[in-house]
Order: sequence, then C-alpha cells, then structure tokens
Amino acid sequence: MSLRHIALTTVVMAIVSLQFASHVPAQDAATDPTDINQLFVVPQGNDVAKLARFLQRLTEFRPSSQDDIRIYERKAPLAMRKAAEKIVALEKDTKSAAYRTARRHLLREQASQVSENEGASDADRKKVLDELVKFIASGEPTSADAQLAVGYAVNLEYAPARELAAEAYSKLGQIFAESKDADLASRGKMLLGAAKRLNLVGQPFELKGTTIDGKPFDLASLKGKVVLVDFWATWCGPCRREMPHVKELYEKHGGKGFDVVGISLDEDQEALAAYLEENAIRWETLAGDGTQDLAEKYGVRGIPTMMLVDKEGQIAGVAHNVAALAPLVEKLLK
Repeated sequence: MSLRHIALTTVVMAIVSLQFASHVPAQDAATDPTDINQLFVVPQGNDVAKLARFLQRLTEFRPSSQDDIRIYERKAPLAMRKAAEKIVALEKDTKSAAYRTARRHLLREQASQVSENEGASDADRKKVLDELVKFIASGEPTSADAQLAVGYAVNLEYAPARELAAEAYSKLGQIFAESKDADLASRGKMLLGAAKRLNLVGQPFELKGTTIDGKPFDLASLKGKVVLVDFWATWCGPCRREMPHVKELYEKHGGKGFDVVGISLDEDQEALAAYLEENAIRWETLAGDGTQDLAEKYGVRGIPTMMLVDKEGQIAGVAHNVAALAPLVEKLLK
C-alpha cells in the first residue's frame, strides 16, 4: 500500500460511523419507498438475518436530498445502534458475519464518542482500545476492521494520548501484520512502523537508498552534521507548500553543518526530476520503490513528515513542518 492511499485524511475518516456508500433499491429501502422515515423502523422479532440486512441497508444508504440527509443524520445512528445491539444479544455465533458486523458498528460508535469527547480520560480510551484489540484478534481480520483500527489509533495520537497511541499501533499492527492478506499485512506493518515512530526520539536513524540519479546513499555518510530527513511527494499539496520553508532552512544553515535529505514517495520519476530541476533542489533526494519501504518502516502515514537527525545520527525530533523543528536545528548546531 502506497502512502498516497493512506493519507491522514483517509485514515481519520475511517472512524466516522456513517458511511454513505450507494443508493439502496427502492424496494429494499423501506416498506413505503416514498417515505424515508420508514427506513429507520427497526425490524421486530428475533430474526438476526433480517436485522443484519436492515443494518446493512442503513450503512449503505445515501440520501438524495438535503432534507433526507438531515433526517438520516437525526434518525440513522439510533436505529443502527438498536439493530446492532439486538444482533449482538441474539446471535450465538460470535464469528458469524452478522455478529461481527454488528459488534464492529458498536465499537466504531464507542471509538467515535471517545475521540470526539475532549473530556474523555485515558481510562475511557484504554477501555475502548482493549475491546477493539480483543474483537479484532477474535476473528479473521478484514479491511473494515483495519479501517476502524487505524482510525482509532490515529485519533489517540492526536488526542493527544501518545502512550496509548503507541500501544494501539503496536498491538493492532501485530494482528494485521500476521494476516495472509497482503493488503492487511501491509497495513499491519504500517501500524508497527507508527509505533516505532512514536518512540524514535533518541534512537539511531538508519537510512539507505538510491538517489534520483541512481547513486547509492547512506545517511551514515553525513554523520557529524545535523540532517533534516523529509518524506514528501510532488503530488502532495502540503509538501509543495512546505518546500519553500525547507529551502529557506537549508540556505540559512547549509554552510554551518546542516543538510537535508529528501525521500520522495513519487511513482512518476519524470515528474519528480522536473520538479527538482524547476525548484533548484540541491540536496540529495532518494527515489524509487525503496522509499515506500522506508516510509512503512518508520510509520510515515501522512506527508510531509520530517525527522531531524543530530550529529551523532540519532533522531532529535519528528514533525510535519519546518516551523516545529527550526528552533531545534539552531540548538543542535551550537
């Protein structure tokens, strides 16, 4: 999975409980297809299959007007919760698709509530995390499980609940990394990398790759310098907006024992080469397939991500913009 497909906006949105996926055929949407309110009437009785179909219809339903959107946003959450709770209470097979869909929905709702509540305690967040880990580990992990896991872990990091986020990345990452599904295994490695990233400060930073010119590069060759390592791409708007600030920092300290190494996540190498020439980027830029592996290794899930390496080759800071690291650069150069 490339960084382009795991951008921060994507993973954060995974925590949202209402997903408008597609229009539902009129005959399935409600008893009376002209009355959207009928869509939210939870089926009576103990028919799990019927309840599961109801939950699925609401999950996939896309309102066609502003009025319907308002009705949906007001009524769907409660109806979906009631249906999910009935399924969990009735279904004896905890590995069935119906049970896992319902349980996942309830966990997503819990995670969303904790994430949106500024007054939530770490104990509240930890409880949801423990339940989430237990649930995902109890069955065959799916893409829907991964979306929920990544979304919650990201929200923990930005809460900020750094220690819990590291725990979430580590425990959830281990589960998905062991999956036979290549995409899920890749997400697991990304999560494990994110856990490592949260604990990078003070750790040695190993970086080897190939430059845009096809030359081998080893960060060890810059030992004795303070180095800003910038994970970026030409297709990334925030990266392009941040690039002038990187250049300014380079021009200010380049002759004082400071250097920059770019790690491009571009697939289009011609576009990258053109951008570097057009913008007179003078520092080394690593490119090619190996850069995705580096991003995965260090848990880079949103770009730009910048890592500041001190003269001894240890990571001194991690941030998403130059402004957060510039004062540290000056301190390390003294």
